[in-house]
Amino acid sequence: MIQIAGIQDIQITVKPRRIGTKATYLVVMKLDKALEVHDWIKVTWPKEAKLPELPEDPIERTNELKRIIESIYIGASPCSACQGLPEINYRENSIKFNIHMELNPAIPGYEKVNLTITDRVGIVNPAIPGFYKLKISTAKEIETFVSETFEIVESHLGEPTGIPVVTPSPAGFFQNASYEIRFRVGRGGQMSFNQSRIRIRFPEEIRFAYDLDKIPVYSIKVNDKPNNNRFALSDQTITLITPVDVDNSGEVKVLFEKEFGLINPVESGTFFLEVSTSEDSLWVRSEPFQIEKQGSSLRIQPNKTNQRVDIQFVITLPSDLFDMNPLIVEFPDSFSIPMKINNNTILINNVPSQKITIQKNTIVIYPSRTTNKFTPLTIHIQKETEIRNPKTEGPIRLLYKTNQDSEYFFTDEVMIETATFEINLLEIEPSNASSTAKYKISFTVEFQEGLAKGDSLWIQFPNGTILPTQFDLSLVLLYGANPLSIQIYPSNLVEFQLPYSVRSEETLVLQIEKNIGIQNPPQYEEKTPFLAWFSANPNEKRTVYFQFNPPCPKTSISLTEGIQGKNNWYIQPPILHLSANQKEVKTYLYWNDEPEKELLYSQPEKLMPGQYISKLSFYSVGPYGTEEVQSVNIQIDTTKPIFTLQNPFKDTNNKTNKKELEWIGEANSEQLDKFFEKIQVYPSYITVNDQVFPIDESGHFSVQTKNQPGENTFFFKVEDAAGNFSTERRIVLAKFTPPSLSILSPALNATITTTYFKIIGKTDPQILVSYDNHTVEVDKDGKFSFPYPLTHFGKQKVELSALDEYGNTNILIHTFWFGVDLLLTINQKKTIVNEKEVILAYPPFIQSGRTFVPFRFLGEQLGATVQYTVDSKTKRVNTISYELENKRIILYLAKKTIQVNGTSYPLDPVPIIQNGTTFIPVRIVSEFMNCSVFWDQEKQQVRIEFPILEASS
Repeated sequence: MIQIAGIQDIQITVKPRRIGTKATYLVVMKLDKALEVHDWIKVTWPKEAKLPELPEDPIERTNELKRIIESIYIGASPCSACQGLPEINYRENSIKFNIHMELNPAIPGYEKVNLTITDRVGIVNPAIPGFYKLKISTAKEIETFVSETFEIVESHLGEPTGIPVVTPSPAGFFQNASYEIRFRVGRGGQMSFNQSRIRIRFPEEIRFAYDLDKIPVYSIKVNDKPNNNRFALSDQTITLITPVDVDNSGEVKVLFEKEFGLINPVESGTFFLEVSTSEDSLWVRSEPFQIEKQGSSLRIQPNKTNQRVDIQFVITLPSDLFDMNPLIVEFPDSFSIPMKINNNTILINNVPSQKITIQKNTIVIYPSRTTNKFTPLTIHIQKETEIRNPKTEGPIRLLYKTNQDSEYFFTDEVMIETATFEINLLEIEPSNASSTAKYKISFTVEFQEGLAKGDSLWIQFPNGTILPTQFDLSLVLLYGANPLSIQIYPSNLVEFQLPYSVRSEETLVLQIEKNIGIQNPPQYEEKTPFLAWFSANPNEKRTVYFQFNPPCPKTSISLTEGIQGKNNWYIQPPILHLSANQKEVKTYLYWNDEPEKELLYSQPEKLMPGQYISKLSFYSVGPYGTEEVQSVNIQIDTTKPIFTLQNPFKDTNNKTNKKELEWIGEANSEQLDKFFEKIQVYPSYITVNDQVFPIDESGHFSVQTKNQPGENTFFFKVEDAAGNFSTERRIVLAKFTPPSLSILSPALNATITTTYFKIIGKTDPQILVSYDNHTVEVDKDGKFSFPYPLTHFGKQKVELSALDEYGNTNILIHTFWFGVDLLLTINQKKTIVNEKEVILAYPPFIQSGRTFVPFRFLGEQLGATVQYTVDSKTKRVNTISYELENKRIILYLAKKTIQVNGTSYPLDPVPIIQNGTTFIPVRIVSEFMNCSVFWDQEKQQVRIEFPILEASS
């Protein structure tokens, strides 16, 4: 089902999907909401499925959970215990785990999530077949989403179709046979390469000719792939590991080849075998297969009338073969059997016979060694026996037995045929030795049955003939059409397959065009033999001879002087020389496939400069013939490529602060005359300090280089295909460190109370310094100063920029304070001065509705000079005073008077001494010391700001 939102298109694949089996669950889904690293995914199985059981021991439990999380994959990447251990909830039958990567559907490649929960996790499929679903939820989704259905099946081999079918070949009793067994695995019986096993139980009547260690492993094939593993043989059961993957309900073909050594039952009849697999473990009986009472296969070469023959047949015998129990072979009466046969000309398993006796058309063969019953025997009766086929065509077969057998067994039938043909004509043009020629050969077919479509004509060309590696079918005519196929074999043997059938007494013509590239043999003083035969009668061959003429002249070319560049180009024109290997010849040449402009070559010629590719064709004419035209391409390029560097600099000496530069440029096109056609070409690459960069098809290039501090030299070189080149040298001065920049005055976070002052600083010489879009003048030693207007009370921030000629910039942010900002809290020692905390010896207080602050602390923070006088008699403080800017303020501890610059003013209340500390009323600050005073009733705080800006006042 397709979800509308959240997690969509949840598709489930279960392998294997058999009931009650540990399985791998592959989940493919689409997320609507991205999951971050450490987010969780929870998968819930149907109640019928079993989750892995966790040990009770805490350490073992942790190890098992670690193994489980590392057996779960997102894409091709396993999850990690580093993201946390999974949670298994047996009540809801779920596994919840944290992910180790971001799963964002907006990122290409993550539109779908592939989640693989391998069989190593230990999920066991439901024990009841049916259709089931999983549930998926994530950390980003409130809901739980349901997957599409998946099926869990009860699987048996051959269900619903595909019961094993057995085909023995040959099917005759006693015979060594191959066995092909076809079947289908069950609906949940998929098999895995190199893991799953196939078991085949043969009937007791089938024999195994060899011991297990003598059976070649490759003599078993599964779905046409040879077996590479050893197999087990126990009683009549073969167990092998499958060399291929097989899908659910997939077809399996197991082939035991003859080399495996299976021997058909001794008697004919109906038989069965049984098959099972490691996935479909129930034994399933095959369809019946028949063993016939028929003879062994027989091969007679040639199978033509009245020919000396080579005979081979393979048999098995129900009794041992030894010198007292020889093999008796009976031939049809139509065969011609000599009176005596050399025992070395008849072999049993490649061993010459001990003795041969002949009784009319019966040959008794006494073996040189004993062979056990049911062992395959190869009987080879060689041509040297002088046994001849019947003089008339027709089917024949041989009978055989031993003295201990009650009846004869017989071989398959072989048809003896008659056929003949003649070669009427052989034409080769040109007929010169070593020349490439076209061929025409004419045959008269006299086979009684004619020739069939697909029959082969075999031609063995003479020694020395040079054949192409492959024949172009379109350049060959056989019986008026292109052959079905042409095969080339060693010893200059070529097979042409007939495109049509040919009736007896018809003429068959083979024509081979010159362009196919057959080169005549080099000999020409004697007749040269050609051999031909047809597949209809390969032992009947015909030979025809041909007289070749002396070779045609051979012209050679040489290019001297000049200067060779690259890729077969000349960057200075060479001199052309043509010479023939025979006397009394004339040599001709022409350019670019224009033979009508042919020239008679007379003497060496220097080629012209320029930029061109031209095809030179030449040949010589001699007394025995005309040479094949030869052609070569000659490439001349005497021009140098031109290029320009456009960016990043147009000058030759440049300064930069970049560690990497991108050079952009363009190479000019060149006009190449290629076979008289004008085309535009560009150099293909540019090198910079021996590093190669491509130039695109429009001539543009982009080059990335790296700089080191100081002087960098870049050597640009553009080279064309011929090796002509142009260069340009660029020097780049690089500096990556910014200039120095510092402010000498005011000091960092200093306090300024005057409204007009200068900022003084230092940098490197020849540096551009600026602030607030204003340029600052820098003297030759790097010092600078400029007035800085104050526009507001409190913390000031000045941002300065220093720029050098390389483009490096140093930004300096400098802070200082204009004025003093004091924040005092009644009855608290902690106070704040320009955002810094200061602890008082005694806190400010309120007395009789008046606020008192420490006298000395206030004066020192405002930058005033603090003084006092002592009464000479009482030794007590008499006056206290501030000197701040242009003011001198004197306060009396016993009088309600304050004196400011010599002028007295009434003061109430007077200063107070507590705990040895003098406190003054805060009103003095606001009235006589050019300060602003603010009171926060709720916080019981006094804020004092000094001085008062004129603009704000």
